[in-house]
Amino acid sequence: MQFKVKDFLTQYFLTKYCLGYQRLDVINHVYKGHRDKATKEDCILLAMYDETVAGLDQLPEVERVIITRQYINGEYQPIIRDELGLKSSAYYRRQIKARRHLADALNEAPTFQHLDVTFTP
Repeated sequence: MQFKVKDFLTQYFLTKYCLGYQRLDVINHVYKGHRDKATKEDCILLAMYDETVAGLDQLPEVERVIITRQYINGEYQPIIRDELGLKSSAYYRRQIKARRHLADALNEAPTFQHLDVTFTP
């Protein structure tokens, strides 16, 4: 199975789950401090959440800001670009680079490898 990182970070339908970062974040909040009570399916989702957060944490700060604010928070691209002080072309290059770095990090994550899920920028 192959995901695009931007689809995964916004919303992607997979079987009965709406699989995306927002969904994983909600699951994480539900089981906060009580992960031992999670179902098998939710344990997989929690592992995916942990590895996604770890992948985001590996990104340089500007790239993490771009991914987090544009794809996860859904903020308007020109506002983010202006606050970062980047021109349109520089923002676009950083955005592509950020998605590529995150795709690489997620592709190396054991849970995604075990599930045979790969990401493309």
